[in-house]
Amino acid sequence: MRFLLICNNDYAAAKDALYEAKIWLEQRENSTHVLTIDKISVGTTALKKAQKKVAGYDVVCAFGGDGTILRAAHVVADSGVPLLGINFGNLGFLAGATKDVVIPALESILAGECAREARVLLDAVVVYESQIETKLFRYFALNEVMVGRSDLGRSVKLDLAVNGETICKIAGDGALIATATGSTAYSLSAGGPIVSPRLGSLIVSPVAPHSLNARSIVTAAGDVVELFPHTLFANELVIHVDGQQLPYQESWGRATSIKIVRAANELTLLRYNAPDFYQRVSDEFFSSGR
Repeated sequence: MRFLLICNNDYAAAKDALYEAKIWLEQRENSTHVLTIDKISVGTTALKKAQKKVAGYDVVCAFGGDGTILRAAHVVADSGVPLLGINFGNLGFLAGATKDVVIPALESILAGECAREARVLLDAVVVYESQIETKLFRYFALNEVMVGRSDLGRSVKLDLAVNGETICKIAGDGALIATATGSTAYSLSAGGPIVSPRLGSLIVSPVAPHSLNARSIVTAAGDVVELFPHTLFANELVIHVDGQQLPYQESWGRATSIKIVRAANELTLLRYNAPDFYQRVSDEFFSSGR
């Protein structure tokens, strides 16, 4: 089999485990290639190259925390290649194995026994308009897309529409559109509900809203969510995908719309003896020791 091994070099233990796994796999006549997460930021040429090459692999393994697994998810998002996240971080909601069972997890993959779990992805199209032209950029996200204010200190105003109908105006730090997978991440901090990853809905939450009655909205799986910024100046707005700020050039003008739907493709996560979702939620958010 062909393995792409992605590592966060900030975790010394993850780096060591990756090279131990690399040697173990190659001794069993598997091919491997190593990629570090600093090479695959959202919107970069390096990520686009990795996305084009990933179809040549059978499995991608990410060694690190949830942030590392998120970046690896961007590599495999449109390819159908399964992803095993091995947790060397804190929460590990996206991980399919812990750091103490790396080799058993790989053995399970080689034997075709590793469990598979489909996760919804977001498909986001951002439109920028200048006096010269209109530009469209497309991004995938596993957790969320965040549309918010820059560091200028001003709040932002956004129109929220679902299926072409304007639902409300949001004023504050911005708005966040999350998958069920992302419901335990930034969405939770913004006041959104915890949602089972088996649900295909999108979760729309205002972030630090300047309102007493702003609430999260859970959409149907097939709904189209759109945000229309009111900002007149391009530098008043920033957009993040899975925690990474999108690249921007002044020549693009300002973002006039962000359209987000459930992606046609899903991400396949591999899981080896990983805790049930509700057990993980209980351990991390409801245990007395947290």
